[in-house]
Amino acid sequence: MRDRHIWMIIAMMWIAVLFGPLVYDRIEYALDRSGWFEAEIEVLDGGMIAYTQTARRDLTGDWQAWIEVDGKHICGGFGTGTYRQSGRVTKYYSLGYFLGADCKIPQHNYRVCASWTHRNNAGYSKSTGPVCSAVVAP
Repeated sequence: MRDRHIWMIIAMMWIAVLFGPLVYDRIEYALDRSGWFEAEIEVLDGGMIAYTQTARRDLTGDWQAWIEVDGKHICGGFGTGTYRQSGRVTKYYSLGYFLGADCKIPQHNYRVCASWTHRNNAGYSKSTGPVCSAVVAP
């Protein structure tokens, strides 16, 4: 009888080791009301973008970025990214690189926007955005 209990305890420990992280991710997703990711976009002189991000956990995801004039998407692109848990990080990109497309700077007031759909390690997803820069006068 004792041997059976020992094997049951060992089996339960293996189940906890194998499935515990998935259960934890599911509970964390259900209880987490904060965002996984935050971003800010600033258009700098010379067609450069200051992109500041904060990832609160390791994520993968899809992004879209575009130029907006009077609320209309003028030009943009999309792609896939990997985001590592980090503090606040600022990166500098050319406008074309940030957008993932060769867009010309409009002759009218415009802003640069982006949105993301992220997935955590368990496959749950959350969206962020759109996040836009201030309106820029060319």
